[in-house]
Amino acid sequence: MEVCHATGAVEIRAGIPRAERVAWRRRGKQNQAESALTAANGDESDFEAWLESLRRAGNSAPEVSVGSAHQMGSCRMSTNQAEGVVDSRGRVWGVKDLYIADASVFPSASGVNPQITTMAIADWIARGIAQDLEGGAT
Repeated sequence: MEVCHATGAVEIRAGIPRAERVAWRRRGKQNQAESALTAANGDESDFEAWLESLRRAGNSAPEVSVGSAHQMGSCRMSTNQAEGVVDSRGRVWGVKDLYIADASVFPSASGVNPQITTMAIADWIARGIAQDLEGGAT
């Protein structure tokens, strides 16, 4: 939550049992109807107080719900820089020696579990990185 806050998140929600079901929002980013769900209204001391209230509520298993999602397509693979983030070898366009090798390189979200496809793409990109390191590709 601190990372989200530091990078400018407008709203942060905690999925912690025993904590109030509220969101922290920066000043000026809510309407009157939303204010009933707001723990703090935006300055640093309010944010710190909100974090402390979450710490007091606790965050331990088995009550805490942890989940994950298959984030796909956020760093699309493409044949040109205008249409995606990485090339067909997982190299980030315009950035030397930076590769992405996960489901984010999908052109869009799949309709099925992406585990095998993600593993295949990661393997393909890893083999390309090995080639690059050996001086076999540019």
